Order: sequence, then structure tokens, then C-alpha cells
Amino acid sequence: LATSIDDIILFAAIELKTLNSRPHSLFSSTVSFFVGMMLVGSLFGLTYFTFYLIKKNNKDESWQVLQNGFNQDFVLNKMFFIIYMIRIGLPMVVAVCCENQPVVCCLMQIIISFAIVRYLSKMKPLKKLTNRYQIMIYEVVILIMNICVGLITLIRVTKASYPRLSGALDGFVFAANIFLNVLPIIFLVIKGIFEGFMINKRREEQ
Repeated sequence: LATSIDDIILFAAIELKTLNSRPHSLFSSTVSFFVGMMLVGSLFGLTYFTFYLIKKNNKDESWQVLQNGFNQDFVLNKMFFIIYMIRIGLPMVVAVCCENQPVVCCLMQIIISFAIVRYLSKMKPLKKLTNRYQIMIYEVVILIMNICVGLITLIRVTKASYPRLSGALDGFVFAANIFLNVLPIIFLVIKGIFEGFMINKRREEQ
């Protein structure tokens, strides 16, 4: 549910905007709309429940995923799960609200990406170095992509003629998308090799 926040927000927004434009399928549209609202409500519930567990410093092993993977030295690090949920959903909220203002939308996306990169580099919320490097690389690439998309949008809005620059930016965004899809596999292999090395090392010490 947490990793699908952006899809849920987009789905709910589309249903809300098109609810009155489909009189021939009012029943199905109404059902879809309420399902979307239920999912959005579930996200708020999940966020509150996560905040409650962190605030209570819950030690139940069932919820250790909220603590074991994150540094506990600062409150912002303890709340990394909530912060990253917001980071996933906020760009979609901006996209929906700024549908007719592409430049403003791109600017907000850049600000969000810069803020999360700054937070990750300064606070270092993740304990494992591999996880830290993976999410940092991912967010830096996203930031660069957002800057490229912002430049492309600015060129098209102002109707400027920079064919080579536009082509280069388009190519980078395309290549970066492919890289982001491959990135989890790369780090999965790295983590597997590292874990295997650590297991062998512990065996040799025994």
C-alpha cells in the first residue's frame, strides 16, 4: 500500500475529475470513486498508525521494520518511513493540482527532489550502507531527470528552438528511466555478494 501511494492518488484524482462526465456509467463510476476514496483513507490511516508506533517506541517484533533499518539518533530518522511515504505521494499531488501549469509543476518536482536528496545526504536515515547508496543514487537520478524535464518543458512553453538540447535531454530522461528500472537488480546482486561474503567470513571465524 505504501509503495503505491502515487498510483492511488492518481486513480482517486482521475475518478474525482471524471465522475460527472460519465452519466452512462454512473454506477461503476461511483463505485470506482468510493474505492479510490477508501484507498486514500487507508493511506491516512497507515500514516497515522506508523506515527503512533514510532511515538510509542513499539518494541513488538512485528513492527521492527519501522526501527531496525533506520538510525534512531534523530526524530526525522525515526520517522523516515512516513517521510518517504509523503515523498512518494507528494509529486503526484503536485501533478494533479498543477495540471494546467507545467512550469510550476516541474519547479515543485525539482524542489521536492532536492529536499529529499538534501535530507538523505545530511541525516543518513538508513543504517545499511548498501540501502543508503541505493536510495541516494535513485534520488539523485530522479533530481537530474526532473531538472531535464523542467528544461524541456520550459523550451516547449516558450516555443524556443533548441533541437539538439531538447534531443539530448529527451535521450537522457529515456536512458535514466531504464537505469532506474535496472538499479534494484544491480543492488540486489551487490547485496547478495556482500551477504555471501559475510557468511563465509563468520564461518571462517568459527
